[in-house]
Amino acid sequence: LASLLSIDSFFATNCTNTRKRPPPFLIGKGGQIQEWLIDWDSTVPRGVLYSPMYGLYPSAQIDPRSNTMLANAAKVFLGFRGDGEQGWPIAWRIGTWARLLDGNHAMTEVKLLLSDTGVYRSLLGKNIIFQIDANLGGTGTMIEMFLQSHNGILHILLALPAELSQGTITGLRARGGYTVNLSWNGGSLSQAVVMATINDAKTLEVRLGNSTKNISLQLAKGASKTFTASDF
Repeated sequence: LASLLSIDSFFATNCTNTRKRPPPFLIGKGGQIQEWLIDWDSTVPRGVLYSPMYGLYPSAQIDPRSNTMLANAAKVFLGFRGDGEQGWPIAWRIGTWARLLDGNHAMTEVKLLLSDTGVYRSLLGKNIIFQIDANLGGTGTMIEMFLQSHNGILHILLALPAELSQGTITGLRARGGYTVNLSWNGGSLSQAVVMATINDAKTLEVRLGNSTKNISLQLAKGASKTFTASDF
């Protein structure tokens, strides 16, 4: 953005250089993504902090479609942390399990978030005090079970929970300037309609569930493309 607007070049350069300095992801002796440079948390069973999972969600540096080693280490870390706590940690875990393509575990977290553990009777996020993180985070992470669009792939129904084998969703927004409507039955895609909402919509690869076939897509503003399961 600084380059496009021809402003803040010194600050932008410092930011670019700083991004190169953090250490890579580290895997501890317990098989988990390390939270710190020193591997002290290989046997700590529980905790509320999930900062090492930023690379999994909401960022997209850990992707099970391209790096199973880091993805498995993320699963171990989440296992150490457990499924307890209140409010925003639950919302975050929904997104992490969806990114790990485990829709059933993500659905377990959805139920926990919507229980007395996760929200008050008003449905506001529950914690020592009210925190909006659970509400905003929960609505965002639930969508990850049905549609993800990071790393240049528009991935449909990739973490669909078994108990949500039938459904319809309209108006989902995908990265690159697209809107997506979905319907499915028996756990299988019935129809996906992808529509471009901007003139410079990016070229994406469209993928369904656990299929390894990608379909390249680029549309003009207002144009749409309909997919069914047989396309994949």
